[in-house]
Amino acid sequence: MDTLSNSLAAADMAHTLHPNTNLRAHEAQGPMVIARGEGIRVWDDKGKEYIEGLAGLWSVGA
Repeated sequence: MDTLSNSLAAADMAHTLHPNTNLRAHEAQGPMVIARGEGIRVWDDKGKEYIEGLAGLWSVGA
């Protein structure tokens, strides 16, 4: 992973505990930082595009 000083990734690794994350892999690979989104698509801080599919699970119109 690139240098993490003064970045959101560095702050995440130093101060956030992710309870459902393999912490050894998280430390080795670093976190995924979502930089932007448009509709169903999101991009990480490295520019890789993903289709976001989980946010709708918590949208309830009841």
